Amino acid sequence: MPPHLKDVFVAIKSFCTESTIHGVLYLVNFKLHPMERIFWLLIIISALTGGILASLSNWNRYLANPTVVSIEKDFRNWNNLFPAATGCLLNKVDENKAEIYILKTWGLNKNDNNYDYYLSFVEVVSNISYLNLNDFNRFKNDSNLENIDMLNLALFVHPDIDGILVTSDLKVQSTWEMILTELGVCFTMNSKYSNLIRVDLNTSKEVSHLQSCHYLNGLCYARYDTESDSSINFYIHSPLDIVHSSSELPWLVGSSQEVEINYRMQETASDYNLKSLSPYQRKCRFEDEPLEENLGIFSTTFCYVSCRYKKMINLCGCAPYFYKTFNEEAKICNGIWIFRSKINV
Repeated sequence: MPPHLKDVFVAIKSFCTESTIHGVLYLVNFKLHPMERIFWLLIIISALTGGILASLSNWNRYLANPTVVSIEKDFRNWNNLFPAATGCLLNKVDENKAEIYILKTWGLNKNDNNYDYYLSFVEVVSNISYLNLNDFNRFKNDSNLENIDMLNLALFVHPDIDGILVTSDLKVQSTWEMILTELGVCFTMNSKYSNLIRVDLNTSKEVSHLQSCHYLNGLCYARYDTESDSSINFYIHSPLDIVHSSSELPWLVGSSQEVEINYRMQETASDYNLKSLSPYQRKCRFEDEPLEENLGIFSTTFCYVSCRYKKMINLCGCAPYFYKTFNEEAKICNGIWIFRSKINV
């Protein structure tokens, strides 16, 4: 046997003799039968293989789901965000404003025979949403409607938002913001992303301060008093979300009605270090990790809206006016195009 191999053999025999690993000693005990030594070798190889496989399994599990969910008990420091509220008028047409618009656009007044026809067109445009686009079918052959700016029409005739909005958070001024949603023109408060869908695109894009309430404060409230005769659909949702066409059913508050709603707050927060993990590992995305760069943020709602917007573009080449603020570069349909479209919602 060459000297260097002999040295290796001596080192291996010394290791096996002095090792505390069970079974290794028998591999170099030449007093045992060869079959017994082979048996111990197979046992050691099997144990080593099992250990490696178990380690790899735990490593893969860590890569796939390295997070731990725990409950914080320092409730004295909890400061919960107020929910957001979005209101959509059941009838989005002010009759006096509609009369002025019809007179300016078509030169008709209430005494003309075609006034009611164009009034119904104004009502359809103003109350349109993703769910009722087929309401335009009755106007599809009217060439007088071909170049109508429907967004301008809807905003012109929309009733003024009156009334008093107050909350228990005195540090923040409570105001309604006019927004465009898949439910048409609506107004919202305390929504972090309302700046992305505001009617007025010239306003600041900065996120306003969200209202909050301490966990131990038993007087957290928001109240809206209005003298409007219109019924309003109110959607209560997360301040990190917006209303869309598949939102949960709203609360309908009719004229001269009062509705009181109580909510129990529950929030899920993440540790800062969680961001070092990949979205695959944590099975979620932070709001600044959008799937598409043009969205700017990540939100399940914005994903839904984006998919429906793209479907509209693919089918029709343009989109209804309520997608204008969602994508400032969107090709917005005006006039007769949408009446002739074959889209079925």
